[in-house]
Amino acid sequence: MDSFCTIVNFKYLPQAQVLINSFRAVYPDHRFVTLITDIETLDFKPLVGSEVLTVKSLKVDEMKIQNMRLIYDVVEFATAMKPYLLIHLLADSVTATYLDPDVLVFSPLDFATIKAKEFGVVVTPHRLTPSKQLTFGLTELTFLKYGTFNLGFISVGQSGYSMLNWWSQRLEFHSTRFPNGYVFTDQKWIDLLPSFFDHFILKDPGYNFAPWNIDERNLWKFEDVYFIDNSPLVFIHFSQMSDLLANGQWPDHWLSNFENYPLKDDRIDLIHEITDLYRQELLREKARFGEFSYLRIASKDEFFPWPKRQKMIEEMLTGSSIKIRHNSPKFFFIKLQKLLFRSSLLVGAYQGLREDLKRLRARSRRRKRILAVIGGTKSDF
Repeated sequence: MDSFCTIVNFKYLPQAQVLINSFRAVYPDHRFVTLITDIETLDFKPLVGSEVLTVKSLKVDEMKIQNMRLIYDVVEFATAMKPYLLIHLLADSVTATYLDPDVLVFSPLDFATIKAKEFGVVVTPHRLTPSKQLTFGLTELTFLKYGTFNLGFISVGQSGYSMLNWWSQRLEFHSTRFPNGYVFTDQKWIDLLPSFFDHFILKDPGYNFAPWNIDERNLWKFEDVYFIDNSPLVFIHFSQMSDLLANGQWPDHWLSNFENYPLKDDRIDLIHEITDLYRQELLREKARFGEFSYLRIASKDEFFPWPKRQKMIEEMLTGSSIKIRHNSPKFFFIKLQKLLFRSSLLVGAYQGLREDLKRLRARSRRRKRILAVIGGTKSDF
């Protein structure tokens, strides 16, 4: 049996339901599982056409989960749960395939699951051709920072256990998206996949059609069937757009890429057609899920700024006692800190000042050691 899954918090239930609806149009009988990260009970069924799991269902060590909830924000925690969910599904499935909740399925993913059985792990690159330019837009420079492969999709088979175990260990402390970090959530780790594990890189243009490859893939339609180049459209990834669409707004994410890489009018019309359909589906499901809002009981809306979380991770890794100080007087100031630390200018200034202070402290220590050895005084220097 092949299993498919996604991971959401309560806020993203509308996206999950739209994904499930599109999946059921292609696979009426296949298993689909949704992990909801911020609920603790299964006494309700908000999703139609999907099994629902909580984090406790994965039977991961409770202390590990508590630490991960402490150091991660909502997105980081959800991505860190990905290998655990896939391991859980492989216990009684031949393959397990993950799809981001902001995905819309159009045709079967059978080629991916076949390759997962053969190779153990299947991933898709962000792009299949070099970027036309590096001066703006989603280019190779972006993928060098955030990862070669897009982890909005991954399919694994029974021989993929070793990769999943390795991945889950790395994500216990390193699934962050800090401005000064070496990793980007779960995604950057998979750059090491070709070096460590058997795998298959899926280069079918019908998989993972998204803003970062819109210029290289020709979308067209024949008799109500969508195609990318010479392949059926398998799924579209509305990355970083579904929140706006669920609020009835139009994302500039697509439009900016039209401007950077001019497309023919017929392609733009088709993209608008599909995006508007997706927006209507999200609005309908969002209205329906309003009645379940009282069930959201385990959500954490407040997070420490990234420098404090970075320090907490260091303390966990070194076995030090974790010092948590709730110094922020109001939630407003916590939000303000988060916004400030997302500014590349301020982060650069912060990092520069931090390095300058380190050098000054090191210089001061060296001077003290020299003075102690030669018995000199401060005025001697």
